[in-house]
Order: sequence, then C-alpha cells, then structure tokens
Amino acid sequence: MRLIFFFLLAFQLQASYLDYVFENRETSSNSFGQSGLIQIPTADIKPEGSIGLTFNKNNVYKIGTLTVSPFDWMEASYFYYRPSDLFWGGIPGLYLDKGFNVKFNKKIPFIIDTNVAIGLDDFAGTGLFSREYFAFTSNLNYLKVTAGIGWGKYNGQNQHRNPLSKISNKFDTREGFELQAIYETGRPSTDKWFRGPVGYFGGAEIFLPKSKGIKLKVEYDPFNYMDFSCCGEGYGTRSIELRSKDSNLNYGISIPLRELVDLDISYIKGNQFNVAFTIGTNFLSTKIKKKKKKPSTFYKPIEEEKGTKNVFYRDLLSNMNKSGYFLQYANLKGETLDIVIQNSQYRSPVLLSSYAANLAKKVADENNIKTESISISQMNAGMPLNKIILNSSNLDSPSKYNKINKKNVRTKSLTKEEINLYEFAPRPIFPFYASNFDYEIASHAGSPEQFLYKGLVLNFNNEIQFSRRVHLNSKISYLTEDDFDEKISRPDSALPHVRSEVVNYLQESDLYVDHMFLSLYKSYGSDLYSKFSIGILETMYGGFGSEFLYTPFDKNISIGFNIHKVFRRDYDRKFDFLDYNTFTGHLETSYFHDRSNILFNLSYGKYLAGDRGYTFDLSRLFDSGLRTGFYFTRTNVSFELFGEGSFDKGFYFNIPFDIFSNNYSRGSLDFRFAPLTRDGGQKLLINRSINGIIFNSNNSTIDRYWNDNTN
Repeated sequence: MRLIFFFLLAFQLQASYLDYVFENRETSSNSFGQSGLIQIPTADIKPEGSIGLTFNKNNVYKIGTLTVSPFDWMEASYFYYRPSDLFWGGIPGLYLDKGFNVKFNKKIPFIIDTNVAIGLDDFAGTGLFSREYFAFTSNLNYLKVTAGIGWGKYNGQNQHRNPLSKISNKFDTREGFELQAIYETGRPSTDKWFRGPVGYFGGAEIFLPKSKGIKLKVEYDPFNYMDFSCCGEGYGTRSIELRSKDSNLNYGISIPLRELVDLDISYIKGNQFNVAFTIGTNFLSTKIKKKKKKPSTFYKPIEEEKGTKNVFYRDLLSNMNKSGYFLQYANLKGETLDIVIQNSQYRSPVLLSSYAANLAKKVADENNIKTESISISQMNAGMPLNKIILNSSNLDSPSKYNKINKKNVRTKSLTKEEINLYEFAPRPIFPFYASNFDYEIASHAGSPEQFLYKGLVLNFNNEIQFSRRVHLNSKISYLTEDDFDEKISRPDSALPHVRSEVVNYLQESDLYVDHMFLSLYKSYGSDLYSKFSIGILETMYGGFGSEFLYTPFDKNISIGFNIHKVFRRDYDRKFDFLDYNTFTGHLETSYFHDRSNILFNLSYGKYLAGDRGYTFDLSRLFDSGLRTGFYFTRTNVSFELFGEGSFDKGFYFNIPFDIFSNNYSRGSLDFRFAPLTRDGGQKLLINRSINGIIFNSNNSTIDRYWNDNTN
C-alpha cells in the first residue's frame, strides 16, 4: 500500500511542471462499462446524472452493460454476459449470465486531483465475475495513472497474502465458485467479500493533445481467463484456445466518434483484439438540454366593449384557453386576482404560474384593471393542487420578470371550499375528448435462447372526461413487427403465475386493449386525495379498487394506501378473464430529502400471488427532471420457492422528453428493468395513479423548480 501511495505522489509532483492543454479529458469506460481503462477500473466516476450503454465483443465473450451515476461519488451498473465457448443445456455458446456492479469514490484531500475508490463487481450474481477492489487514480495534466489492489478474480495471475488478514484470519480464505442452486443466485455474497489472496493491477491513460479527445491506454491485466468469467456447466472444446493468455499487458485506444459515442479498440491477453462501443451522456449537461421557446403571452382582444368585470372575465377566459392555460375559475377582489387553471404541458409549476400570470396581467391592463397580486392555482381531475402568488409589479417588464424567485413569491395550499367562493366559474363543455397516437417498444430480456425479444407497438390513447372528476382512459395497442413467437414460454414457478406467463400475452394477439378504466377523483381539504377505478386496469389484470394519498402541503412526507380486487385477463387481452382472482393492496410512505434530492419509498402489503411483505424504493431526482433509482422486494416467500434470483429487484430511470425538445412537456421515457420475471413480490401496475395526477403539488416539489424560471 505504501508503494502505491508514493507511486501516485511522484506522478503528481511531475505533473505540476507540465503545461499542455488537452481537449476532452472526460472519464472513459472500460470493456465492462465501468469508468476505467481496458479491463480494469479506475477510481474515477462519471459526473452525476450520467447514463451509458456499453457493448463489448471479443472472441471469448459479448458483454452489454448499462451504467448510471446517480451521484458524483457513486456508479452502478448492470451487465449481461454471453461467452462463446461455455456450455449450457449441453450446447456451447448458450450460457447467459448477469450481475450488478457498484463503485464509490472519494477525493484524497492531501493529494491534488487524486481519487480513491472501493468497488464490488458481480456482488449479487453467480460469481463468475465476483471481485472487490480498492483503486487509486491520479489525474495529471496529460495522463491518468491508476493503481489498485483486488480480491476474488483479481488474484488470478499473481496471488499475495491478504493485508486484511492482520485484522482477522477469516480473511485468509475465500470459497471458490461452484454452480449454485437456482434459488441461491441473486443474493449478495457477503461471506466472500474482501476474502482470500489479493492481486495488484494498474495502468495509465494518456491524453493526446489536439486530437479531439483521443486517449491511449495501457494496463497490467491481473486476470486468469480460464477462471475469470467462467465456467457455466463447463469448458467448451475451444475454451483453452480462446482463453489462453500470452501477455499481462493490454493496450488500447479510445476515440470519441460523436458527442454521445465512444469507440474503444484494444489488444488484450497478448493474442486477441477487443472492441467496445459506449453510448451515453450526462443528463445534467447543457450539451443536450435544449433551449426552450417561451410560450406566447400575446394578448388577443375579444369583440366586446371594455369596462366591466364580466367582460374582463370573458376576455381572460378567451386568452387563457387559446394559450393552453385552461381557465377553471377566477376571482377579482379589489386589486387581487385569483385564477385556477388546468394544464398538462409543464412539469414545472413555477414556470406555469409565471407564464400564466404574465398573460393574466396583460389582460387586466387591457381592461384598465389594476392588480397588486395575481395568484395562479393548478387543478387536475377536479382536485385543487396549490396556489402560487406573484406580485404584479414583477410582471411589468422582462427584466423584472426574469428576477422572479422564491423570495418574492408566496406559495400555499388550496381547498375546493375556497374555490367554490370564486365568482367566475365558466361551465365546461362535457364530455371532453382527447386522443393521440404514439409508439413504444415491447421487450422481454434475459432468455438463454436470445438475450432480447422485442416488438414495435402502435398505441391509440384516448381520454373522455364526463365531468371534472369522472374520466374514462383507454389505450388500444397494435403489435406490428416482433419476434416473440420465437420465445418458448416455460414458467417454472410454484406460485400462481401472476407475471411469469407474460410471454403468453405477448404472443397471443397483435391487437389488444392495454387498459380501459373509469375513474372517479375526489379531494378532501387540501392534503387528502382519492381515486376509485373500475375496468381493465393494466395489461394483465382487470378489476376495481381505490387509492388514497395524504400529502401535507408544507411537509416532505406522504402516506398512501391502495386496495384492489383484480381478475387475471385472458391471453388475447380483449375482454375475457381467466379463473385467477385476488385482493391486493399496500400501505405506502414516502419521504423526500431536500438537500440530496433523494426520494425514499417504503410499502407493505399483499402482492398479486398472495404473498405478503415490503418493497423498498430509493431514487434520485435531478434538476433536469431525470429520475433514477432501484428497488427490491422481500416477502414471506422463501428463496427456494421464489426460484432464480431469490427475490424481486430491479432499477429504473425516467428521462423527460423536453430535455431533447424546444417545447415543454410532461412526457417522459420510462425505463424499468428487472433481471427476471418471477411471480413473488409482484404489484398491480396502476395507470394514472393518484401520485401522478397531483404531480408537483406540495411546497417541497415546488421548491425544486425555482431555477427553471429564467429558462
């Protein structure tokens, strides 16, 4: 360890004498999608908000990795691995493995531009890649130098005594990999972490000046490929030939092809070329965030003589509706103007209220009505959400308007009883119809026969509002091109097949009803909301049920409860049902931590298969609107009964569409992935949940959007 420290310090001192300017010194990825060199990791982590996909191929294996950096000190990745030589089911090349990696880093305060990282690779998988490490990386003016110590697969080339053995002799030995029982996979192997002999690794990344970000890489490779990423049901006939190693040095070059794509070409093991593509970006970066077009607040007069309050209200109604801020109620009392609107375009309640208030001020000025304050309240499904009060003086000029901030704006809750006192209540024309077409990718991943089955789905989305509180929502889908018929459905669960027969649904019918349900919404005071739904609730279940949500306006917590009686749908996803039915419901609590932008969610209840337990969900919210998180579920179903994977777990991210657009939108790309589709710990998928309906309604969520106002 002392040798590593002085090695890095020497390079750091040398760097102070160099004065090159290098373009694109951003952290690059190794073959496994981690921040690293070629095969080994570095102590660096890509900036928070980064998401990347890495595709790696050589003669031995193919690896696909999804990597996310929810914080600037944490990197997590999920990988799929397919070797070309290993047997599975007696067939070479059919073996498929998957696992999770995680890395945490910290800057060393007494050495400039030097990081230390601790990492756990394949920490909850089969163990084919299982390894842990400490790495140190020094960022110099012209290169990065990395040195590290590793356990597990890192000791494949040269083994040294574990320094942790000085603490306890239990660190001396580490159990080797054995083909596990199917129910033993998917659990953290804590009994093996940092145990057994260690190996050392290191390398350097050299930045070429005036080359638009090209980097050269060299590293010491500690792996024994007859053991590393091996061995499924056993070696294949070509394993010795493919996995032999002629050199411990790997060489490579990293070339940025485009703003979002990197190509890495390397020569590994002294006898084999290795190619990797990484596609990704930082979703906090201004490189991808489009500058928004400000909405039109141009005043369009109505053909009526000005001078009365009723004419002002009609003028306000006309202009608000034409601009997309659908006016629900209004009240002018003295110099205070209160407006209630409904709008589904903006994620930011701050932007929505400031734009709507700006237009309301113009309408008031044109009608010779003086206003001291203008409040904008949002309503959705007949439920009032919040009230944002702006001083009219801040809307007088662009310079003042751009300085609207939290200090000169007030926020408060709003009740239906308050709104009922407003004197102007235009009568909406019901039923109201809204529809659109979109598309999505249907997929099923993780099968040994083929990594990914996929299909293109065209959707017709329709909403009919019979009143402010009664809505009928439906989605009719058509599966166009797909390869799901090539997949063999063979659920082996001893539990009721509440999810594991999803392939049967994907294969049965191209034209189907994804969902079609009638909902009744209601609010109680300013903090309690409810929803009752009946119909086809989701792609596999129909039924009826209710949701309740208590979310105090001035608190960062919420408490919810949902209960449904559900019936499993027939495979063709029309209007018939199978024999299986059950009650399912959960008590749920959430807490949002302001400083870290972390949302904690814990729920407890009964799942679709009748098992009982809890789900823990942790996610990070970014200013750009990106949300990334993970979850796991533990129920009273044993690991053996659950089957492969031991328990339900997965990760997800939501990417707002308006990051890539000049226009504002609430829509998002929602990606949710579980390593396996099992039957334990499965919840009902609730469309248009009450959480989504009262989107950004309390003070805590409003506070996140003040920086948006100057966009």
